[in-house]
Amino acid sequence: MKFGVRKPSIKKSIKARTTGKIKRTIKRSVNPTYGKKGMGFVNNPKKAIYNKVYNKTTVSVSDILKSTSRKTRVSQSEKDNAQEISYSILEDAKKLTNTINKAYLPNVFFDSYNQLLAYMEKLVSLEPYCNYSVKSASQNLSEILEKREFTIKEFIDRYYNYVCKKIKSETNRDTISNFFIDSLEKYNSYMLESNILYYNELYNNIKSMTIEDIKNNVAKNSPIPYEIIDNYSVKIWKRIYNRSQLQKISVTSIVVAIVLFLVSYFYWFTFYLSLFCFWYGYANYKIYKTLEK
Repeated sequence: MKFGVRKPSIKKSIKARTTGKIKRTIKRSVNPTYGKKGMGFVNNPKKAIYNKVYNKTTVSVSDILKSTSRKTRVSQSEKDNAQEISYSILEDAKKLTNTINKAYLPNVFFDSYNQLLAYMEKLVSLEPYCNYSVKSASQNLSEILEKREFTIKEFIDRYYNYVCKKIKSETNRDTISNFFIDSLEKYNSYMLESNILYYNELYNNIKSMTIEDIKNNVAKNSPIPYEIIDNYSVKIWKRIYNRSQLQKISVTSIVVAIVLFLVSYFYWFTFYLSLFCFWYGYANYKIYKTLEK
């Protein structure tokens, strides 16, 4: 008696699917009992018992491939359910990202950061069920972990500026500086060695600098004002756009919008085209006015 994997035969498998299939169909049409369950044992008991034992003790290569494909196959309902869960997690992850980028208190920052990592790990587990257009969940998670040192350093800078603003005199310097380092030491397990060295260096700066130097340092390290960012974006726009071109585009678009609006009395679809042209002209006009400042 044979045990294990059966020796595959391409010749026999092709024959069973072609001439053998035709013969079985003819026999079934002549003999209604042919191929029914239990008829093999009635016609030839010895062969039927041998075949039963042989099928139990051996396995074919095709059976192995089918079993693996069944395990990897995912139903459509599972995919839909996983996609719904992943969409809701992504929305929460976006909110947490905004919180992490703006947080200046340790408990808010680290709680949000750990929650974001948990969400990303959940998305990685759902990755086989979802299709991502840009980056997969595992790629996003690895990117977050790669930027961990920089993200925590940015938070420490925000927290340092926040603490320094509270220092008004020599009397409360020690209290606030001790509070600064004690509040961060609670989260040493979440930080890298470079982050720990960095906030200790800032702590020493608070202890050694004068009140005036601390105020100047806060002003120097404070985040970039939105006005500066807007001015920088205007410089970029000036490189890309020409003001005269923008003026021509905006005027032309608004004129075309008016003409299309009048034509919409006869052709209704031109009304939507007129709305688009008006919006496009107004958008170019806003850029033109921004560059004029």
